[in-house]
Amino acid sequence: DKAFSIEWMNQAANQLFIPEENSLKSNFFNFLRNKGASEKELDFFCKNWSDINPINVEVSLNINGSYPCIYFINVSPVVEDNFITNFVYVFTDVTAIKNAESKLLLALEKEKSLNDLQNRFVTLASHEFRTPLTSIETSAEVLNLYLQSPNEIPRRKFENQLHQIKEEIFRMSELMNNILV
Repeated sequence: DKAFSIEWMNQAANQLFIPEENSLKSNFFNFLRNKGASEKELDFFCKNWSDINPINVEVSLNINGSYPCIYFINVSPVVEDNFITNFVYVFTDVTAIKNAESKLLLALEKEKSLNDLQNRFVTLASHEFRTPLTSIETSAEVLNLYLQSPNEIPRRKFENQLHQIKEEIFRMSELMNNILV
């Protein structure tokens, strides 16, 4: 009725909520409060109530002394001859959906974190490999200039460039071992 008294529950609701002797005459808000709904959740009903529009809200309730479950509650007025005669309360247990949603959000956060870590790794590895490759390329260009030179180039200049190339190749090998192992 308009006082939000619970006048009747279907069989499924009776089994789920195990109403006490007086619960059918109790106020809907007291019923929710007794089942663990927070004042914030109850305030939502009060603040968003209008005489003709349904209300939808998620509420965490402790039913039958078990662990708290999350319910989506739809409260719709029953209108006869332009007057509200009753309200229909539909409870939908969305606990499993909310738990799955939470797990998905955690997995998404973890994936974002791993993606960020991967991007930083690729940036660092790219930088670390470019440095020795640039040195090898420079040494190879110098050797090529020596070979194209009409003047006689001392052997030690060639050896210095070859030594530089070997050092950078060793550095890259060490870097590869550190990254892959």
